[in-house]
Amino acid sequence: MVAGAGENYASRLTQEGLDLIRGEAHFAGPKTVEVALRDGGTRGITAPVIVIDTGTRPKPLAISGAQKVPVLDSTSIMELGTLPEHLVILGGGYIGLEFGQMFRRFGSEVTIVQTGPRPMMREDYDVSDGFAAILRDDGITVLTSATPDRVEEADGGRVRLTIRTSDGARQVEGSHLLSAIGRIPNTEALAPAAAGIRLRDNGSIDVDDYLETSVPGVYAMGGVKGGSAFTHLSYDDYRILHANLLGGEKAGTRDRIVPYTMFIDPQLGRVGMTERQAREQNRAVRVASCR
Repeated sequence: MVAGAGENYASRLTQEGLDLIRGEAHFAGPKTVEVALRDGGTRGITAPVIVIDTGTRPKPLAISGAQKVPVLDSTSIMELGTLPEHLVILGGGYIGLEFGQMFRRFGSEVTIVQTGPRPMMREDYDVSDGFAAILRDDGITVLTSATPDRVEEADGGRVRLTIRTSDGARQVEGSHLLSAIGRIPNTEALAPAAAGIRLRDNGSIDVDDYLETSVPGVYAMGGVKGGSAFTHLSYDDYRILHANLLGGEKAGTRDRIVPYTMFIDPQLGRVGMTERQAREQNRAVRVASCR
């Protein structure tokens, strides 16, 4: 196992008789990894079964000026020592909306900039429109069909964002800028090509229904394999691998129903297809709502 872990996890691994190697690993062959050890030197490891669980990281903001101003992501915003006066958020997905409502209720002024015509684009129209109304009732400014064009430093260490809309360019100025435009898989440093591991166009690892990669005996789980990035989905990946590798079963992801959850107030939870997806398949749909 090659990973970084807190001391509590490290001690648990030791108690279970596992070796924890601290460093960064890359493939040197189909069943061989080479680890650049944190304390110096390298170590080669060969194994008949390898599981990749390197996760994802925030997608870098690639607009003009982004390298010249402080840009927060979903990790660094949790390390702030002071409350933002005005938090400008790029992205109207789960991360952007959860942080937006949270910091608004902490007392920050919040502006959410969404490229699409509405936030929560994967949800049904009435759901996303309803949540947009809730956010606006909270005092959050939600700008839709607004494409970030450039960002620059303003007076007093503030940031000035220029966005393009159907009505032309406009500027939004705030004390802090949070980029919540998505996440990308951690595969570059792995050198997957050296092992013959096939990647998808977005850089995630291509796996079959049993989480096996294009190399027999090499598996991938969690966010690095793409798809929805939910903790409970990663845990179910573990369930599948445990059943197959240790239990001699044939569990898989085919027809797996994934619960979607969003931790705002009120919370969003759903499973299965959306109403829109059901109608696109010409299924009979009955909708009930209450207010």
